[in-house]
Amino acid sequence: MQVLEWAVRYPDAVAGVIPAATTARLGAQAIAFDAVGRQAILADPNFASGQYHTGPGPDSGLAIARMVGPHITYLSEQGMHAKFGRELRHRTNYSYDLESSDFSVETYLDHQGQAFVDPLRRQQLPVHYQGDRTTTICRPDMSRSRTPSGTSRPVSW
Repeated sequence: MQVLEWAVRYPDAVAGVIPAATTARLGAQAIAFDAVGRQAILADPNFASGQYHTGPGPDSGLAIARMVGPHITYLSEQGMHAKFGRELRHRTNYSYDLESSDFSVETYLDHQGQAFVDPLRRQQLPVHYQGDRTTTICRPDMSRSRTPSGTSRPVSW
């Protein structure tokens, strides 16, 4: 989305663009999933209004945001069924334990959430990066009419 924005805002500075895996704007469902991810981070008690520099960070909130964002929204219902179905993982019967991940899709999401948190902690990246990223990605809307920098002619998509 950012490459499209640059092409529109700075047409004289950009000779050409090759947009890949992008859209002109996010739809309501994608914005909603991003909002849920941000709220998971903000609701984590370790977020501490972003002041977690010396203590533990909002790892649980960040892991949930990661589960919801790319790992649920990027697969269709059919894709999820083909990849996971209703297979149980590490057991033959349901546990009915709220803290257990019975299904293979649950253990996959648990793993992906943790796999995202661990490198952030090792690199000491700010955890609010994920919240900033989801806020920023929701804003571009190439369907709006705008005037590129240095020109007087509006561009509309």
